[in-house]
Amino acid sequence: MTRVGEDLLSTDDNQLSLTLASLAKMSAPIKTCVLGVGLADLAFHVPFVLALPTLFTLHSVLERNPSTPHGKVHDRFGVSPRIHRSITDVCSDSEIELVIVGTPNETHYAYAKAALAAGKHGTNIAIDHVSGTDLS
Repeated sequence: MTRVGEDLLSTDDNQLSLTLASLAKMSAPIKTCVLGVGLADLAFHVPFVLALPTLFTLHSVLERNPSTPHGKVHDRFGVSPRIHRSITDVCSDSEIELVIVGTPNETHYAYAKAALAAGKHGTNIAIDHVSGTDLS
């Protein structure tokens, strides 16, 4: 168990419920951007965000080359988040409050670093899996 501010992070289901309950008391859902529209994003990240509308809103996604006019998320889930075509576009969007990095492993570090360097220090960044591909 780790104490972060006043919240406890734990693998205990009861504690997770308490943390989610405290998040639900927030006045507005967290504007979330999911980086990538691959398997992990469409199977886990996007459905998680959409399943908790009082906590999160799917503000945008990073989809470099949408194959349809409204993108993969719209095609799969029927919602229309803003589509960013580059990490630079994501970093310049001042509305984003949470970035979920679900792109290929070799991009995790660079994308998280770019978001922080762009002044998104008030933005939370969640990285799916590893943050780099080697120890350097």
